[in-house]
Amino acid sequence: MKQSNGKVSKGLVNYGVPFLSIMGGRFFRYYKGAPEKWRLIRAHGTAVGLPTEDDMGNSEVGHNALGVGRIYAQGAKLVDLALASGKIYDGEGFKYISESFEKGTLHLIGLLSDGGVHSRLQLLLKGASDHGAKRIRVHVLTDGRDVLVGSSIGFVETLENDLANLREKGVDAQIASGGGVMYVTMDRYEVRNNCQSPKSM
Repeated sequence: MKQSNGKVSKGLVNYGVPFLSIMGGRFFRYYKGAPEKWRLIRAHGTAVGLPTEDDMGNSEVGHNALGVGRIYAQGAKLVDLALASGKIYDGEGFKYISESFEKGTLHLIGLLSDGGVHSRLQLLLKGASDHGAKRIRVHVLTDGRDVLVGSSIGFVETLENDLANLREKGVDAQIASGGGVMYVTMDRYEVRNNCQSPKSM
């Protein structure tokens, strides 16, 4: 840690850390050179209950894994398992919306990118149509953060092919709307507001 005076400081050693002090100073003994007393742990992929080794961890994943103290299926993995087994279609939520399949429209909104998301959407579209959905509208959110610039075009083309296959089977399935995830739904940095404010013009 660099201080304002330019000196490098060992922050954990030099500053108050009451929780670690309660541990009787054991942390500091490990910190000062006892590698046999600590272990590196993996914080991504199947080691923390995510679907594949390519899935990176985040704060929620870490809190869940540390809090439980064992590997268990995290959110994305639970979705995969529910789709693969068909259990998702037995849930109260799906039963509720399926009551409207005869005359209504099923609207699906979600992030369209790779990393397992496309295969989930394929299964969801197929499962919904197999369970009676006759009219499906997909509202696409392109990623813009975790994928290559411009790659959303390929994802949309693949989705269009999937929807065309459903249309051949008599399901009215189309993309209804789209937009960038940061601009439409998850603008935590207020990019849209800043871009549209008089100060930005």
